[in-house]
Amino acid sequence: MRSTKETSRQKAYEVARGWEHVERNASNEAQVRKVLSEILERNTGQPLRTPTVRAWFTEWLHGKRDETKARYSGVSNAFFAHLGNRADRPLKDVTPVDVQAYVNGMKEAKGSDKTVALHLQALKSAFNFARKMQVIDNNPADPITVTVEDEVERELFSETEAKLLLDAAEGEWKMLLRLGYYTALRLSKAATLKWDAVDLVGRTIKIPKPGKRGRFAVIPIHDALLPHLEASASTDRTDGYVLPGLASADSGGKRGLSRHFMAIARKAGVDLREITRPNGHKFCKRSFHSFRHGVVSGLANKGVVREQRMTITGHKTEKEHGRYTHLEVEVLREAMNKLPAIPE
Repeated sequence: MRSTKETSRQKAYEVARGWEHVERNASNEAQVRKVLSEILERNTGQPLRTPTVRAWFTEWLHGKRDETKARYSGVSNAFFAHLGNRADRPLKDVTPVDVQAYVNGMKEAKGSDKTVALHLQALKSAFNFARKMQVIDNNPADPITVTVEDEVERELFSETEAKLLLDAAEGEWKMLLRLGYYTALRLSKAATLKWDAVDLVGRTIKIPKPGKRGRFAVIPIHDALLPHLEASASTDRTDGYVLPGLASADSGGKRGLSRHFMAIARKAGVDLREITRPNGHKFCKRSFHSFRHGVVSGLANKGVVREQRMTITGHKTEKEHGRYTHLEVEVLREAMNKLPAIPE
């Protein structure tokens, strides 16, 4: 009873006999795990869970939303490549040293701090789920940290520049630019917007919030956007994508939506303010994402309170939302002048 924790003599004997079999006959780790699993299953009805890294990450991804799954599957595949043959070894064999080496490798390949942080976040999530499910005792990614340096501040498009971009665009891109300008939707979200999310009668667009099952961000449809949506709805099927021709395109890559937006900007003569980061990566201070910053800043400059702005954009934290708020100097001056003056 002291060794096996069993009060039944028969069960204790079965466990002890299994241990003796392992001691005498098991020649490798796989055989040891097999025998111990059989012992556990005979006594508890549950087999010993020793999934491989690859099997566990596949199971973890299976429960994610399509958008999250697409983003994290790249992380999983990159981690498998880093581990090599060890990706088919038990998950419990991964150590903090392995995770740190993966992070260091990304930095050496000049991955941005934000990308490295995203990969580390995904690994922590996968291992933390395994810990909660009692597959492993500790999360090997917990001790690892990544410092994200202050990002280069985004710059906004003026109304005149937005008009130049719209005039230079063709086909579905005209609607895509309007969606970005009037809704603050990210590029991939705007391109894959479905009609079932658009309520033309109630004049709202309802978008699922990231990581919040059953929670939605409700975006009022701007008066200037409504007639364009109505015109499009009258000719398209109302059970599919608003932009069926762009919905299947990737946002990144040489032929992706971001590259196409850059081509439209060049055609329009709009400067995207490209700079080179210290790690050698090129970055445009102005991109399609600047429309999102523009919506937040425009609402803030018109006095719309932060809570209402966050409801529209779907931001989860005030810190995240703050990065999108670019207040105009005149607005700040008006606010400053509300302080009572010292009597002369």
